[in-house]
Amino acid sequence: MRKTSLLRSTLCLGLVFGLLGSVGCSDDDDSLSNPAPGSPALPSMSTMTMDLSFFGIGGVGAAPAAAELPVATGTKTNWINAATRALFVQLTFYDAFEEPIAAFAAAAHSIPQQQADGSWLWTFIFVEDEIDYGIFLYGQVVDDHVAWRMEVSNNNPALPLDHFVWFDGESMLDDTAGFWQFYMPVLSPPVLADIVSAATPGLQSVRMDWQNVGIGEHGLNVLVNEVGSAEEGDVLAFYQSPTASTIGYHDEDMQEDHNITWYPDGSGSITVPDYNNGQSACWDVGQEDIACP
Repeated sequence: MRKTSLLRSTLCLGLVFGLLGSVGCSDDDDSLSNPAPGSPALPSMSTMTMDLSFFGIGGVGAAPAAAELPVATGTKTNWINAATRALFVQLTFYDAFEEPIAAFAAAAHSIPQQQADGSWLWTFIFVEDEIDYGIFLYGQVVDDHVAWRMEVSNNNPALPLDHFVWFDGESMLDDTAGFWQFYMPVLSPPVLADIVSAATPGLQSVRMDWQNVGIGEHGLNVLVNEVGSAEEGDVLAFYQSPTASTIGYHDEDMQEDHNITWYPDGSGSITVPDYNNGQSACWDVGQEDIACP
C-alpha cells in the first residue's frame, strides 16, 4: 500500500509532537479511566488499533523492528510471511496515526473538567524546546451517543497550529459502535496573520469505523477518504473474536484483496496476490506449513 499522501500530515505533525512518541500506547492503555463523576466513558484503544499480539507485534508505538521477527526455517514460511505482512501494516499504515493515537491516550489519562455547554474537556499540556503544546479532547453526550473532538495547538512559528481538529467522531452510549474521522492540517506560510486568525483548517484523510459485537468480539474498518489521494478508497479491516481473527486489506487502485486469518489454537492462513500464486497458504497449531483444508 502506498502511503505518501497519508504521511504528509504525519510528517508535519510528527515534527510538532515528537514528544508523544515517548508517551506511546501500550497494552495497558486499552481501558481508559474516567475519574470525574458524570463524565462520558472514553472508548478503549481497541477502537483505533489492532491486536497483533499473535504475531509478537506490540501496539502502536511499540511494534518490534523487522529484524526481531523469527527467521524462516523452511517449515514455517507461511506463518513468517503472514507475520511480516502484519508488521508491515503496523509500521506503514499505522505510522500515519501514531501521534494522534498517542495524544488520545495521553489526554485521556488526565482528569476531565465539565464545560459551560455541558461538554467535558480532557487536557494535556507540555513544553519542549521552549515551545508550548496543548492537546484538548472534548466529549459531549448527544442523545444516544457521545460526540468527540480532539484539538491541538502550539506556538511554534515554523509550524503553527491553532486548535486544529486532529480527529473527531462518535461513540454509542452502550459502547456498541462508533467512528473516528482523522484530518490533516492545511498549513500556510507562517505569517503573523495566520497565527492569530481562526482555527487551523483541515482536510479529511482517514475514517475508522468500529463495532463491539459481543464479549471479546469487535471489528475495525479503516477507509482512506482523502479526496484525490493515490490511496483513496483503500480499506483495512480488522476483526477479532474468541474463535478467529482476521486482517483484510483492499487496494482500490489495483483491485486486489489481501487476507490473513488466525485461530486461538495457533493455526491460520494467508491469501494474497503475490504469494503462493495467489492461493491460500496455511500453517498448523505449531505454525508449521501444511496443505490447506
